Amino acid sequence: MLENIKRINHKFLKIKKKILDRIKDSLTFADSYFKNELQYLEFHVTDHCNLKCKACWHYSNIADKFFADPSVFERDMTQLSKIFNNIKTIRLMGGEPLLHPNLSSFIKSARRSFPSAKIDIITNGTLLKKADRTFWDTCRETNTTIALTVYPPTRNTVSHLVELANKNNVKLTDSPITWTFFTNINIHGNSDKERAFKACRKMFYIPFLKDGNIFVCPQPALIHIFNEKFNKSITTGNGINIYKHTGREIINYLSKPSEKCKSCEYAPTIFSWDRGKGTIEEWLPETYQKT
Repeated sequence: MLENIKRINHKFLKIKKKILDRIKDSLTFADSYFKNELQYLEFHVTDHCNLKCKACWHYSNIADKFFADPSVFERDMTQLSKIFNNIKTIRLMGGEPLLHPNLSSFIKSARRSFPSAKIDIITNGTLLKKADRTFWDTCRETNTTIALTVYPPTRNTVSHLVELANKNNVKLTDSPITWTFFTNINIHGNSDKERAFKACRKMFYIPFLKDGNIFVCPQPALIHIFNEKFNKSITTGNGINIYKHTGREIINYLSKPSEKCKSCEYAPTIFSWDRGKGTIEEWLPETYQKT
């Protein structure tokens, strides 16, 4: 009898959580839709990185050198400001954004177009000590935050980087990644895209801007790096063009799965952070399930 009650309670709690999650998602969508406000946007200043993490989710450890064009980004930001009332958070990242010789221009463009946005620079911090005066002045004057991702090799430098940021009156936050990374590639491309999308949305909401298109996440925009490296043909999926659609049409588009979702597992495979060798096995979940 007691076991039956426990099972019923467990089922009830699962159903309750699903209902509450759906209500939360619906309210978030409605809020964005009626305010014509994008909650979040990521952009790659560079694709490549100077820290070769195993199974990087953005494929930066196997990417060729790529530096985004500041003029294209400024044009896209201007267009986004015409179709959205606001973008709450804009994250400039990579790759390692501090590899770009003109990172400050991206920061300025984002701030000009969205005066009230929270702007973050996502960096591993290894190049901060070499950053020039223009970078620090731009971050301070535009109220841009340096969001430091702390990997095991860089843990000992955090206090020095915090001190450096304080010296330049720039806000720095640190988020340690001390033990885990993940992969969720389904190389066979046979996942149910609706189920994969819903599972992912429980963890992430990360629209991604690339070449005048917004994607539901970085994967459809960046999987070509994986395909080219390993001679695969995982579908890239389509983004939505910011010059042909309204803000509300884009918000609606981002609430639905991409074709790329067929190549995503329903749950990520977690593993310990390590430096990678850039082999395909690093991204395959079965590599870790066997160990």
